[in-house]
Amino acid sequence: METMRTVAQTILKFRKEIGLSQLKLATEADIALKTLHAAEHAASKLKLGTLEKIAGALGVPIARFFEGKKKASPGLDALIELLTDCSQK
Repeated sequence: METMRTVAQTILKFRKEIGLSQLKLATEADIALKTLHAAEHAASKLKLGTLEKIAGALGVPIARFFEGKKKASPGLDALIELLTDCSQK
């Protein structure tokens, strides 16, 4: 649950930094507004494809969503490393 909150806070932070409304980001990411709202409030689990769409619309690598995570589990560390490698290709 902590990881979901970290991701949610990061999505919200990036969206506000670039000045997009929820509606505009949802439209650019081609996802439902309620999906974005849930993502920003850690209200439900997100599919990797949804995270990819949000990251693409924000113009950031998906691994950036996990940067604020303290003491990640070994599985999460491996996922972050894999996502970082994929985004650099």
